[in-house]
Amino acid sequence: MFFSAVQCSHILVFGDLKNSVKFVLTGLKFSNDMSKQSELQSYEYPKSASKLLKCMAPEILEQNIIGSSFKSDIYSVGLACCELANGIAPFGDMQPDQLLFYKIIGETPRPLDSTCEEMKIIREYTDKMEITLQKRYAHYLKRSFSDDFHHFVSNACLHNEQSRRFTASELLEHLFMQKSLKEYSSSKMQLLAKHLQSPV
Repeated sequence: MFFSAVQCSHILVFGDLKNSVKFVLTGLKFSNDMSKQSELQSYEYPKSASKLLKCMAPEILEQNIIGSSFKSDIYSVGLACCELANGIAPFGDMQPDQLLFYKIIGETPRPLDSTCEEMKIIREYTDKMEITLQKRYAHYLKRSFSDDFHHFVSNACLHNEQSRRFTASELLEHLFMQKSLKEYSSSKMQLLAKHLQSPV
């Protein structure tokens, strides 16, 4: 059965890697059963949509004739990457009408670091900002993510056109994922993978 989530699901982890690990996937009440759809497209607007706007892909909000698909979940992967990288949820400080407008016109979040265009502008105006913002942006200006990570998030996951986003299989083949899996293939990661494959 194929499910397409319309909200970022969360994985809760219990226990520790040495003894026993339990994984629980939550947020599935906001998912659609796509197994009954002939072309794996959905045209349904989710219930309780107002709570989910930050996590939804633009095509779900647009409600156009193209509909949405599993590629909407790929968009959510990109949002999760941005939240982990930046320490704040994308679109987190926007009002619903603002958020709808920016998503539909194609505004996408990105991992913030010293290489971003925004940061070049921020450098010029840092002294005119509030102290809390100065501290936040100073943190971003000190770091630099790899080109592979930027491509993974911005091009592979968060492309505004869902047809141009990668599939889950293509994401696994992406250079960022390949390098990450190689770098972190320690015994702990192997144990983690073993627990992920076995039923809870």
